[in-house]
Amino acid sequence: MTIMENMQEIVKLAVDNYKGQVENYSTKQANDVLRQALIEANNGKTSLSYKDVRNGSCNGLFALVEEILNNTIVEGLQG
Repeated sequence: MTIMENMQEIVKLAVDNYKGQVENYSTKQANDVLRQALIEANNGKTSLSYKDVRNGSCNGLFALVEEILNNTIVEGLQG
């Protein structure tokens, strides 16, 4: 499966981890899963290149980060 196919599961894990409510993982395991998902979305690279993100070379990376932020920052600002 690709990142795009697992996007909702990854976003849910990130939001649950943010809230401290991870069901199937420890916090460390959840962080490791999220890190691996971001690396996979970044074509296996562990460093970010704004040019790759801008040019769309990292299929799904921007979308994944955007969804996670939409589900955590807005809530953080409101509560």
